[in-house]
This record gives sequence, C-alpha cells and structure tokens, in this order.
Amino acid sequence: MSEQAIVLSPQTFQRVAQLAQATRRTIDQVINDLADQPATYVESRPGMQGGEPCMRGTRIPVWVLAAMHKQGDTAEDILDAYPNLNAAQVHAALSYYYEHRAEMDAVILAQNVQHNQIRNSLA
Repeated sequence: MSEQAIVLSPQTFQRVAQLAQATRRTIDQVINDLADQPATYVESRPGMQGGEPCMRGTRIPVWVLAAMHKQGDTAEDILDAYPNLNAAQVHAALSYYYEHRAEMDAVILAQNVQHNQIRNSLA
C-alpha cells in the first residue's frame, strides 16, 4: 500500500499543528484522522436548529463547537462539555468550521448578538 503525500498550506499546517498540540497527538495522527473522517459527521436538516449544520444524530450545532474552539477550548475541553460526542466528531466539526470559516463566523456573530439582545432585555 503506497502512502499519498498530503500538501498543506502554511496556515493549514499551523492549525493542524495547534490541533495536534491541543489533543496531545502527532501532526501525522491528526492529518490521518482528518483524512479518514467521513463527511457524515455533519448534517444540515430543515427544521433542526434552523437548518444550521449539526453533528449527525444530535442537535448540537457546529457553530457551538466552533465558538468554544475560538474562545480557546481544546478538543478535550469540548469532549468534556459534550461527553456524548467522540473525538472524531469534534475534529470533524472543527474541520467543517475551517472549511466554512466565513459562514461559521457570521453565524457565531449573529448568535452572540441575539444572546446579548436577550440578556439586555432581561436586565
């Protein structure tokens, strides 16, 4: 079986290296896991969480996990917060976030604005 070389941009390599460090794994392990992940970990369905991408079989939106990651939470922190997810699902969510970063950042921003409006109306 021959191995296929995976070429990463410097920015992607840096993110993979950060993910490897955060999960106490080697860069090769992270790349192999990301390459082996089926696309079925993330799904969007009308009527579920407003059609936002969620972890398959759950109602956990990808943007929630991405927001945690952006705030500095590691994959292990996310797994602690969502023990019903496995590491492959968390990595798939983060991969989805990086592949759709502008869209996900817009959703996170909109959710933060909505949360602040609700909080201010209750004050």
